[in-house]
Amino acid sequence: MVSLGDTPPFRAGDRSRGIAYQSVFLVLFNVTLFIMGGFKLIQSDYSECVLEKTIEVEEKSLNGSSTLSQTKDPAHHDPTAAGCETLGDNTKESGYIDTHVVLEPSKWQVWRERIAGLLGLIFAPPNLAVILGIIVALVPIFKTQFVRTTRPAPEPALEFVFAYIYSVGAAYVPLALVNLGAALARMDFVAVPFGVSLLFALTKLVLTPAIGISFVLLLVRVAKIIDADDKPLIFLAMFASCVPTATTIMVLTQFYSPDGEAKEIASILIVQYALG
Repeated sequence: MVSLGDTPPFRAGDRSRGIAYQSVFLVLFNVTLFIMGGFKLIQSDYSECVLEKTIEVEEKSLNGSSTLSQTKDPAHHDPTAAGCETLGDNTKESGYIDTHVVLEPSKWQVWRERIAGLLGLIFAPPNLAVILGIIVALVPIFKTQFVRTTRPAPEPALEFVFAYIYSVGAAYVPLALVNLGAALARMDFVAVPFGVSLLFALTKLVLTPAIGISFVLLLVRVAKIIDADDKPLIFLAMFASCVPTATTIMVLTQFYSPDGEAKEIASILIVQYALG
């Protein structure tokens, strides 16, 4: 919308309206992905691997400490050593303290952890940036400190902050492509058969757009939920279903993968970006 909003078939002012729609879409995306737990769909794929590695490390640690205690502690083999009382065939250790007692957390501790986790998701950097942006845009006294609302007008006091944030935001797409290229450099073409990658690409670039465009037309012409003259909303709703899979899924996969790799995702994405 930034580049097409001022050209036909859009009208004057559609560019700003389209950017506002994009902000709402971004809020909903962050809400479903972070706050509502959409990221757990990716996290759950690696939970068993992390658990197995944790158990393996704990077993190695326990085996190592057990062997060390058996070789270095002669009292382990001598039932008559100090600290033990022998009565016939029965041996009793005196002064033994179990330090591996697991205490069940209280309900307050459980709820406190859940609330802290929810607040951490709500005020994560992506969500916090969107929340602050909406507040600045909706409160006139804040907006005039960052951008010129009328022309001619004096330079806002905090315009340099907005310019800096705008420049940093423009680097998102290049950095995402750099990350994709780094993943492709370590890509294993055998990890995912080409037929599977091609099937994903055809589904995302052919089937999904057909369903998305048909659904939007249904909302416009039949249900009349979307105004037929609201071209920015219609365009963005259709366009969202026609693009390849976002590189966000690769970033999340790298984050939750135990080895930090996303070879399978990279193999699937490269076919989509080549065709799309």
